[in-house]
Amino acid sequence: MIPEVAEYVGTDPVELDGFGDPRAYAGNGYVAKVGLPDSIERERMALTLESLPMPVPHVIDWDISWIVEEEIKDAGTEWSDEDLVAALEQLAAMHDHFEESAALESPVIRRPLGRDLNELMSDARASGWVLPGELGEILKNPAPLIDVLRLGPQTLLHGDPWPFHLRRSGGEIFWLDWTQASIGPAAADLASWLDQAPFHVGRPIDRLTQINAYLEARQTELDKSVFFAGLDSARLLWFLAYDVPNLPGLAEQSPDLAEKMNEEALRALEAFRNAASKV
Repeated sequence: MIPEVAEYVGTDPVELDGFGDPRAYAGNGYVAKVGLPDSIERERMALTLESLPMPVPHVIDWDISWIVEEEIKDAGTEWSDEDLVAALEQLAAMHDHFEESAALESPVIRRPLGRDLNELMSDARASGWVLPGELGEILKNPAPLIDVLRLGPQTLLHGDPWPFHLRRSGGEIFWLDWTQASIGPAAADLASWLDQAPFHVGRPIDRLTQINAYLEARQTELDKSVFFAGLDSARLLWFLAYDVPNLPGLAEQSPDLAEKMNEEALRALEAFRNAASKV
């Protein structure tokens, strides 16, 4: 443990599950993250933005490879539909506020549709997993997805928004874990939310209800055809980037589930083709 970090979380902190880079530790009312400088700087940058429209943890201290924040503990109750909608309203407000903002010029923000695209796809391409149909070609060259995602206005993205990274405390919803903060279309964050939220809340969610709640909360006018095409495009992009690298291992444990994910991706591809033809 880095001595400066141990001053806050102690010498025997609890390592938090679900983190790769940076690794996260909790102790003495603090959370410390230790990792690569770019990840740490993204976290610090996002948490210290003056105009974020959602509560975030206070930054206590940081250096090039670590950051210490106040620990926010969740209420621990089941996530209600009202909780989910309230979080989506916060996400919509952030997307509105930072649309084409000068804050996006920060060099530490990820650019998954640009300079960081090859890195984003690298694990999937190295996995050896054989994707069915056109999916394999899109993994090699995701330009059709990227072209659609660039049609809409760009904004600040959380980068990994789902209830796992949120804490309900004191009647507010706090947004944590900004190391994937990115530039992209708002639909990219919503796609991530829709696919991941059910795993945390432990039940299915009505996708259309969630989409409508988000759209109703947006204050800026949206081109709905571009937005929905972006939603389908982002869903495919995140599947390729984050699910495909895990499919070889999943296929050994649960081949039926791995096959089901392939089939769902093919359906998502068809939805993308249909939506993209309308923009």
